[in-house]
Amino acid sequence: MAGLLEGVKVVELGGYGAAPFCTMMLGDLGAEVVKVESPTGDPYRENPPFVKDESLYFMSINRNKRSVCLDLKTPEDYQSFLTLLRGTDVVVHNLRPDVDRALKVDYASLCAQNPAIVYCSISGYGDSGPLRKEGAYDLIIQAYTGLMLLGGEESDPPLKVAPAVPDIAGAMCAAFAIVSCLFKRMSTGTGDYVEMSLFDATLYSLALAYLPYYLGTGSSPGRWGSGHSLLVPMQAFKGADSRYFVTGVTSEVMWTRFCAAIDHPELAGSYPSKEARIEFREQLVGKLTEIFIAQPAEFWVKRLSEHGVPSAPVLNLAEALMHPQTRARGMLQTVDHPTTGSVTMIGTPFKLSKNPGSIRLPPPTLGQDKQYIPGEKEKKRF
Repeated sequence: MAGLLEGVKVVELGGYGAAPFCTMMLGDLGAEVVKVESPTGDPYRENPPFVKDESLYFMSINRNKRSVCLDLKTPEDYQSFLTLLRGTDVVVHNLRPDVDRALKVDYASLCAQNPAIVYCSISGYGDSGPLRKEGAYDLIIQAYTGLMLLGGEESDPPLKVAPAVPDIAGAMCAAFAIVSCLFKRMSTGTGDYVEMSLFDATLYSLALAYLPYYLGTGSSPGRWGSGHSLLVPMQAFKGADSRYFVTGVTSEVMWTRFCAAIDHPELAGSYPSKEARIEFREQLVGKLTEIFIAQPAEFWVKRLSEHGVPSAPVLNLAEALMHPQTRARGMLQTVDHPTTGSVTMIGTPFKLSKNPGSIRLPPPTLGQDKQYIPGEKEKKRF
């Protein structure tokens, strides 16, 4: 089956995380992605672990792409790049501000060549503001956006969130904006400039829970570990087997079911509202901790789930990947790579009945698709 974005041609001038993740999403949905790398390649190619000199770090976000090597500082390769742009719909890069202008790959320069181009720049802070020229990556953005002081306990030092939230949020916001521009272009015939900031995207991602607290109270949310600032209980607890599980209550009806599930219906009357449970958080959590330590984590997950209270064991990554749900959803895929042989990758989350996401191409070796560069003997694509 064809991908939703079949026929869309994307050129990536990306490295590290955000831009490659964005173009991988487009590629998973059927777009043809050509990754333009410098002769030394994407810096992620140097990150361990390696299999036969190929970085698994790089491979994880660069499937469904071609790779060509161009030194855009040389006139010859720059002209090859401009030729490559013919017929291209989207350009994505995460060069630092002003570097794109120095290389003449900024929006104004490329739009002059192709007015229909959808151009997306992804940077740490965007092209305005006092931080616009500062370098940034995941850890730096987590610090600047308050993210590092939202997790952990109050007594803990700043805590880095394990997934690269700024890169992932920025990539996803960028991909959504790009597809929206392509949709609009169908009626206007002209492209647009998407200027995506990891700083902006990370703040945007906090709208689900943390920003309302500050915007409503004027105070930064407290740090509750696995807990929630406005919902109690909503956290991890330890079972008798020293395994942890998580559970949480989001309504008064669910609170009544929760108390019945743990055989303590009297707690429903003792803490009858969300406000009461927040006010007496420490007292209530202490009681629940004593109750839950009496049975293994699996017992409580089963019992709470039977009463309609969402619960789950706290798994490590290996356990999560081996879970039957992961297999049932096809979230582990095996592809053949020209250097490493068979390699297992995360599957695509895009489950569509007619045009699902798919892995069509393995991650490319550096410069493997030289036939995409004009002037080579092999058949040219553009």
